[in-house]
Amino acid sequence: MKKIQDLLGNGQVRISAGIDLSFKEFGDGYGAHCSVSFNCNQDDKTVQEATALVKSISQELAVEQLEEARELYEGLRGST
Repeated sequence: MKKIQDLLGNGQVRISAGIDLSFKEFGDGYGAHCSVSFNCNQDDKTVQEATALVKSISQELAVEQLEEARELYEGLRGST
């Protein structure tokens, strides 16, 4: 991704974001967890941009993973 490449710079700061989504009732259900991290320059502007980008990527991936988990869960429940 071009946007990530623009932020990498000297890699002195590690930016991480994670999100955990689930649909469960009494322990039965499905969930997804996504964590994204990368290194970037240490100036304030880059850190702020990198934080927003990592958060956005982790949320997007978690939503995709949750849909895959739902399909798997429903497939497994239907086969029992």
